[in-house]
Amino acid sequence: MDSKSSSTNSSILNNSFLSSSSIVFASSFVVNILNYIFTLAMGRLMGVEAFGEVATILSLFLVVSVPSAALAMLMTREVAFYIESGRSIKNLSLFLRRHVFTVAFVLWLIFVLLVPLMSVFFHIQYPIFIVFSVIIPLLAIGALQTGTLQGLQNFFILSKQSILNTLIKLILSVFFVWLGFSVLGVVFALVFAQGVGLLYGYFAMRKIFNSREGVDQVFDIDQRAIRSLFFTILTTTFFLAALSNIDVLLAKHYLSATLAGQYSALSTLGKIIIYGVGGFTTVLLPMASAAHARGNGEGENILAFSLIVITIASTVVVALFFAFPSFFIGALFGARYLLIAKELGVFSIAMGCIAISTALINYFVAIENTSFIYFLGLSIIFEVLLIVFNHSSLASIVGMLVMSSFTLLGLLIVNYFMTNKLFKI
Repeated sequence: MDSKSSSTNSSILNNSFLSSSSIVFASSFVVNILNYIFTLAMGRLMGVEAFGEVATILSLFLVVSVPSAALAMLMTREVAFYIESGRSIKNLSLFLRRHVFTVAFVLWLIFVLLVPLMSVFFHIQYPIFIVFSVIIPLLAIGALQTGTLQGLQNFFILSKQSILNTLIKLILSVFFVWLGFSVLGVVFALVFAQGVGLLYGYFAMRKIFNSREGVDQVFDIDQRAIRSLFFTILTTTFFLAALSNIDVLLAKHYLSATLAGQYSALSTLGKIIIYGVGGFTTVLLPMASAAHARGNGEGENILAFSLIVITIASTVVVALFFAFPSFFIGALFGARYLLIAKELGVFSIAMGCIAISTALINYFVAIENTSFIYFLGLSIIFEVLLIVFNHSSLASIVGMLVMSSFTLLGLLIVNYFMTNKLFKI
């Protein structure tokens, strides 16, 4: 391929990446606005302690979403790869569906058995966890839909589903909290919204499969390879969830109810960086997977473009949080949370590192490079140990989070150069 052809292909890839990212970014913007309103409403309608419980539940939601997120990531990677190879995604979907229902039930049962322990550890009432447990099977089934839509690069339907879910969560949460159900009402709204999103996805998926009938070639599914890839992705998503949420859970355990609520507010605002650039990583995985199937090296161009955009966007937000922390905190949570203003800029640095690291990890998954998992695991252990031994204040936990996130990013960069043969070790 000559330089002119390569340049043209790179330009096409960048345009495709930008157009797809624009759809996801626009929907993410709407979702973030709705989540902003949700956070604003909960922060003002509830006390600091109750808001701390809601933030803990939301962090726990991300943790229990790990198997479903892994399944969605697996579907995204495999669907994109299968489509590029001319294989049947129907066979893949049917194969996974047979296993998902059983596994979802087992995970739900395990969670219910752990409810008494979690209630004591997090100082949250037992019934809240029981209602929350319903979301586990809903997440598992919904992951098949999300992964398929993302793998097909049908970001428009995926975006509508995300907006619908968030809107229902917002409306019902405000309604139930206003009625006096507090944290329990928010949890019910979260579960109900997930159910409605699942129903919408069902009809959307049925229409897509009908429209593709007779198009795909039928191939035998390599079940062993899929299981191996799933466990790799499961480990990855568990570590990613822990990386950006375990600090909130540990803060809830170690700090007072008031300080834990303040840290939850800090974490919620800082994660705007991760959510804001999430659209780019959403597009990166299926496009890099398809490029890997073609075997023409286009994946590295997609990665480079993604990292440039994510780094610039993250840097801008970090600079704003350093310059105007009181403005953002006051606008989102009110004057009672202004004590955390001095920590916002530093905390956002950690979130920026995690955002860039997440893009690298998605690329590694797309090209079936599993060597990064060891570095990711070491970084998680490092983060936990740092916080366990230094959790006397908000500033202490924030500092530990920054150290661990910098460590992770550095290790992943080293891993990239090692596995791309720029180094020979």
